[in-house]
Amino acid sequence: MPEDSDQYYGFNQFAIQLNGFEEGMRDKLPPTDSRYRPDQRLLEEGYIEQAEQEKHRVEQIQRQARAERERLGKDWSPTFFRKEMRKGEECWVSRGNYWSHRGTGFTDLSLPTLW
Repeated sequence: MPEDSDQYYGFNQFAIQLNGFEEGMRDKLPPTDSRYRPDQRLLEEGYIEQAEQEKHRVEQIQRQARAERERLGKDWSPTFFRKEMRKGEECWVSRGNYWSHRGTGFTDLSLPTLW
């Protein structure tokens, strides 16, 4: 455990680094990657009140997008995953399209604005 793990919710080094960006990584991720969540970043940096405000803002954007889809009668489905039944349980499975879209920098997709 890192010496300052109490500053990171008791996480070990691996868990602390999960949400980080490695050198050159930002250009290879879709804009919907959760590591871009501004509320999460603020929380990790210790700005609790700002993180709560930002989380509320992000959730409002998502609620408005959902209401608009419902108004238009549009269904939503994840871009990179689908639900499947396996051994009697529902699970998420890759659609197998992530790497081909990554090769284009995800510019060939119409991704929602999440933050």
